[in-house]
Amino acid sequence: LEPNLKLDVLGAILYRCDGKLYPPKLMQQLIQYLKAAGVAFFEETEVHKFMTAGNKIKEAISNKGSFQADAFVLTGGAYLPQLTSKLHLNTPLMPGKGYSFMYQPQGEQSLNHAALLLEARVAVTPMNGQIRFSGTMELGPANDKIYENRVRGIVESIPKYYPELQVDYPKEKIWYGYRPCSPDGLPYLGRLEKFDNVLVAGGGGMMGLSLGPAYGKIIADLLAGQKIQADIDGFRPDRFDR
Repeated sequence: LEPNLKLDVLGAILYRCDGKLYPPKLMQQLIQYLKAAGVAFFEETEVHKFMTAGNKIKEAISNKGSFQADAFVLTGGAYLPQLTSKLHLNTPLMPGKGYSFMYQPQGEQSLNHAALLLEARVAVTPMNGQIRFSGTMELGPANDKIYENRVRGIVESIPKYYPELQVDYPKEKIWYGYRPCSPDGLPYLGRLEKFDNVLVAGGGGMMGLSLGPAYGKIIADLLAGQKIQADIDGFRPDRFDR
């Protein structure tokens, strides 16, 4: 399965139903598709407060003006609590920081399949002609500090599985991002009880990309007044307010 890289493993499980993708390309295509369909994007727009009337939100006030709508969907990722707190809603969330970096294969080296290095807890993904190595789950307040010992743990694990890959510490290539982690490990998904025209979709943890299409389908059905195809009662976005 991997003729161009030597593997030092006792065994593995191949998930034939699994897949991989290049996230920047996916996002660019999604944005282009939505813009072509008439969706307006307002970048670097910070919501300051919501104007309410009874059990509905009438208006969102931002640094770039106000926005009126029939319904509002809150999808703030790791920063979701900053939005929900403006509605006095408690949605506890911790940003789980993960690190990754890209490696350029040398010569005839190439990787065909994505892999999870179980003992090292490192994800390996062929991506856009390169290989991405990622890992760690660093829980704590959001910050821009890179803890080098965590990245070194990823780097040092690579030759234990791929002995031909001698990866130097990629100090200038380290990327980090946040996974939105709820206390009970469950998403925040559905309509608010307090405001019936406000929906929340967040808290996907490490499964955000995989859960995204399911989130979108459920939110679209709720907005359209259609029957949803899954039981989301356990994912109530206001469950910690009860």
